[in-house]
Amino acid sequence: EVPGYLSDLRSLSGNALIKAIVARQSEIRGDTRRWQQTAGRIDARTSAWEQLKTLIDYAEGLDTLGEVREQCDAIVERRSLLDDPDPVPPLLQKIRSGLRDALTEGAKQVKRAQEIVLAGLQDDTLWRRLTESQRGDLLDRYQLVVQSPPALESDAAIIARLRKTPLASFAQTTRLIEGSLSEVRAEAAKMLEPKTVTVRLSSAVVVRTEEDLDSYLSDLRTRVVRELGKGNPVMLK
Repeated sequence: EVPGYLSDLRSLSGNALIKAIVARQSEIRGDTRRWQQTAGRIDARTSAWEQLKTLIDYAEGLDTLGEVREQCDAIVERRSLLDDPDPVPPLLQKIRSGLRDALTEGAKQVKRAQEIVLAGLQDDTLWRRLTESQRGDLLDRYQLVVQSPPALESDAAIIARLRKTPLASFAQTTRLIEGSLSEVRAEAAKMLEPKTVTVRLSSAVVVRTEEDLDSYLSDLRTRVVRELGKGNPVMLK
């Protein structure tokens, strides 16, 4: 709010202006201190506000994102950024904690999927025959290298992690890893026997009678024997 005396001062000049300033110097000094304090509050709160908006930009998929956005819109609509108490820190803490928890949980899900697949490979004869280099190549290719828990102590660390791994990617990555065991085994077979041919087992086959079973097995045997006759090792999958 602009003090009314400023309009009066604008209409004066010369000695009249000087006398008016001297007469109102107490008011001017008080208002100057208040403006300086307000400017400092604006700087401090604008910095936190911009940080909040940055975290929101990376929070797609976060459960509390809609709630935080709604409250941010209310701050803009009501022009309440400078209100007391400061409305930004609670929102900043909510989205920061939410992102940290979501990233931590996503990393745990991926790690659990990796550990299940790695456990399945430990007793696999083909896997054990591979060299360290070959195993390392497959682990990298199928995202099976278990990572240390991410350090998320700062907003910068949280943003860096989200740039590398958006929240929405964890579910897809977990599903791909969970289904990778047969793919890894097939790749291991090809590394050991480059001529290996994959014969895929029919999925979702309904067998009602022994005749159905015999028919299915006969077809499978025919396909396998065909490849064996060519001298190709066969991977059933």
